Amino acid sequence: MKFFVDSSVLIEGLKANKQAEAIINYILEDVENEYLINDIVVSEILYILKFKKKMNLDELIENIDYFNLLETNKGIVEMAIKFVDRYELKPNDAIILASCKYYHIENLITLDSDFEIPCCQEGIYLIDTIEKLLLIFGKDAFAK
Repeated sequence: MKFFVDSSVLIEGLKANKQAEAIINYILEDVENEYLINDIVVSEILYILKFKKKMNLDELIENIDYFNLLETNKGIVEMAIKFVDRYELKPNDAIILASCKYYHIENLITLDSDFEIPCCQEGIYLIDTIEKLLLIFGKDAFAK
């Protein structure tokens, strides 16, 4: 299965958000599924790490290998413009949603509530908790 991972999950993980940490830990251990990001996600994470947190970027370089990087193209940009207009999404969020649609990615892992209505309307399953992620695989988050 393919999953697009929004920067909100990765950024919140840096802030020790328990939900984000649980999702990230699952992703890092899952070798059977494909986790994807795009240049927007990389840009947002770089900005937070370098200019807000003043962190060393070596860790990002090491961890970026867990994700496949999708290219943004003209078709995605054109679709994103429509999503900005239709859903009043911020441009970066619209590009993320458009990337999911363009590459036929049916799952978006995000902690950003701005995606709730657009994902529902566009047929993309929004995963904002570890429980929702595990549910896809038929697993119970509380099982030992």
